[in-house]
Amino acid sequence: MSDSSRIKVIPLGGLEQIGMNMTAFEYNDGIIVVDCGLSFPDDEMLGIDCVIPDITFLLENKDKVKGFVITHGHEDHIGALPYVLKEINVPIYATKLTMGIIEGKLSEHDLLSVVKRKVVKFGQSIHLGDFRIRKYIDNPAFTTDVIVGFPGETEEDYISSREFVKKVKFAELHVFKYSKRDGTVAAKMPNQIDEKIKTLRSEDLIKTGEELTKEFRQAKIGQDTTVLFEEKILLDNKEYWVGHTVDYIKIAVPEKENLEGQIRKVNVKDFLTNEIMLATM
Repeated sequence: MSDSSRIKVIPLGGLEQIGMNMTAFEYNDGIIVVDCGLSFPDDEMLGIDCVIPDITFLLENKDKVKGFVITHGHEDHIGALPYVLKEINVPIYATKLTMGIIEGKLSEHDLLSVVKRKVVKFGQSIHLGDFRIRKYIDNPAFTTDVIVGFPGETEEDYISSREFVKKVKFAELHVFKYSKRDGTVAAKMPNQIDEKIKTLRSEDLIKTGEELTKEFRQAKIGQDTTVLFEEKILLDNKEYWVGHTVDYIKIAVPEKENLEGQIRKVNVKDFLTNEIMLATM
């Protein structure tokens, strides 16, 4: 098989970080881009409103890009679209709700009339060059971000949020304490929450999230799954190839063959660490 006939996966953002989710898939003379998100600046990035992925690879291969395929409407998956589309104007493919959110952003940037958009229905296939894409969900992993301690949040509000999280059984949970920033509307709101209460609620919800994540991963033991392998690590003086499943579970296999960039089927055996599952091919 020639290099041109292999599918290449090029992460442009989102790996080992929160935000800027963006991955390019290249096959023959075509490239599709999954998601196009942004992240927000940290306290040291003065004067910066948002951070977008490095799209140099896409600009260098502009004629190959067939379109953007968007998974859902969170900022870390769609926020960079208006900025990137000004450089690479190709069609967007998304479900109805997600497309509605995207259209609001395009309108703000005067792009609504110049960007082609296609709403994808459940079970429908779309063809982008040599790629065939179909909306398909099989035991999906749901994740979410939760802010605790927002002004006016009562103990009843917090408990209600925690019970909702348990009911949905999120696979991953990112918990943030509300941080007061001068000049914002929220900073002037009444009923600001005491920092100690915010810390207690945050720690409690993080623990709940860890329990749910362990439950989600434990259910995978004994199952076959596919893994995109990324790197080799050394753990307790043993070498493992590590990658992620389609539902973003970190998998390690004790394999000497070079697996970097390969997608392989594995069988999940047990926990290797709290964060990594052990599997065999």
